Amino acid sequence: MSEYEEEVILKELQKCGLHLRRLKNKLYRYCEKRVFVKGSTILKLYAKIEETQREYNRLDNRLIELENAQ
Repeated sequence: MSEYEEEVILKELQKCGLHLRRLKNKLYRYCEKRVFVKGSTILKLYAKIEETQREYNRLDNRLIELENAQ
């Protein structure tokens, strides 16, 4: 069961990492365009990045716990 759980968490971690990279790239593109972007748009995007980063860290910590338990 633990090996299966590790695989599931690893897949979730990879998805979360991909989502995080996409959000960060989107933020960078907004900043590079040098066109008017509402501050609220940037703040919402930043909040999503922070939330995704927390989820990524949670999954990473869980994976480390599983590896250490073996």
